[in-house]
Amino acid sequence: MKRILFYILIVGQLVVILFLCFQFENIDQTGHVIKIQTSRPEFPVYGDYIDGDLYVEYEISKIAEDKWRETLPIDYNTRVYVLLEKDKTGIYRVQKASTKKIDAKQENEFVLLGRYQYHDTKHHEIYIHYGVEKIKHADQFGLFTPKDELVITLLIGKWGQHKVVSIEKGDS
Repeated sequence: MKRILFYILIVGQLVVILFLCFQFENIDQTGHVIKIQTSRPEFPVYGDYIDGDLYVEYEISKIAEDKWRETLPIDYNTRVYVLLEKDKTGIYRVQKASTKKIDAKQENEFVLLGRYQYHDTKHHEIYIHYGVEKIKHADQFGLFTPKDELVITLLIGKWGQHKVVSIEKGDS
């Protein structure tokens, strides 16, 4: 009986691993393409390479209080739904954010999940972490300095997985 349970467990793990691999590879066909712009880093670690990985801070990471649809304070790391809308240049910008689920109603809108970090009362901004701030092997897209404003093209899968498609210098 133990041997049968062991084989069932092994087969179950293989099925899960294969399913996850399929979903990640499937992101190229079913993923949603968004372009987001980085902002100039406030902290020394952002915008710098560490072992080939690039750490960036996005404009969408700072949400103005007037676009926030919840009462503050909320708990650290609370799930946040951020509605992004594509502007004339093709870059997605924040329209509103909430801890309650938001749906994209138009083709040029996309809802990105993030985690609440903190509320900067001095600058009237709410900081959100999306999990795409660390770009692995970014040096394959070129070399950038911390002062460069970059436009990063991402493929976002339906379960939140992401893939960096390109990194370009923005118009600054």
